[in-house]
Amino acid sequence: VLPPGSGAPATYDSDELTNYEIGLKTGNASGSFSLNVAAFFLDWKDIQLFQVVNDFGVNANGGTAESKGIEFTAKTQVSDGFSFTLTGAYTDAELTEDTDPDGAGPIPDLVGGFDGDRLPFVPEWTLALGGDYEWSAFGDATAYVGGQVAYTGDRQADFGNRVDALDPTSARREADAYTTLDLRTGIIWDKWSLELYGKNVTDEDGITDILAPGIYPNGAAAVSIIRPRTIGLALGVRF
Repeated sequence: VLPPGSGAPATYDSDELTNYEIGLKTGNASGSFSLNVAAFFLDWKDIQLFQVVNDFGVNANGGTAESKGIEFTAKTQVSDGFSFTLTGAYTDAELTEDTDPDGAGPIPDLVGGFDGDRLPFVPEWTLALGGDYEWSAFGDATAYVGGQVAYTGDRQADFGNRVDALDPTSARREADAYTTLDLRTGIIWDKWSLELYGKNVTDEDGITDILAPGIYPNGAAAVSIIRPRTIGLALGVRF
């Protein structure tokens, strides 16, 4: 239990999000190509953020933020049964004021963010390219192969997760970009399906979270990573 005077808020407020979006959907007459593009702007008030106080995780409000960017999906049918899909997004998400601007309480800035700081663990760029090919195998059975390469850009850690814990203005820790490869092949017949798949085939150690030194023995830091290389066989049936 957090002791009195720890600076942790007893409650936190609900946040408010206003989303503006404009987009375009287009393609050719044959349907072999389609493109969806959308631009967005999010105005975020009383943003809810996570922080650690005396080794306890708490939720706190962090003032205002905004997120703007563009996202797209393009698909092309190269030939019968052979298609490619490209998806991507650019996101610029940042605080638009310092967190805890009133400076109240024993801890003047619980969250530790500054105007212009990128929001935690939001990559500027994400991209994915996938391809699929299917064909008639025997009778009414359909065989297929496919795969996807996906890229996730670098991301910054929580606002209080600074390289120099004694300097609140020092750089935040950063999770490097990573790229994953997924592959699959299988067959579908009648009500049955059988698939052999490989996820994260290249066994990337993509970081999804960073915990600052101090809450683990000997001052160790910790990271969470994506699932390692996984090979599996799935059998399915439709009712």
